Amino acid sequence: MFSGSDGLPQVRLVASQAPVPSRLTGPTDLRWLRVEEYFQARSLADNTQKAYRRELKRFLYLD
Repeated sequence: MFSGSDGLPQVRLVASQAPVPSRLTGPTDLRWLRVEEYFQARSLADNTQKAYRRELKRFLYLD
């Protein structure tokens, strides 16, 4: 069972049974999570939130 002079057992690789996702998603933008936390903490009207999101997207993702 043991191999080598170090007395450790031999390493065996086991195939994973977990399904492989068909499409990988990109990293989450932590800034946008903060924006969503801000909206949840305040009771802003839907149109106000929509306008804020639109302008923040323009600001954050401006090339």
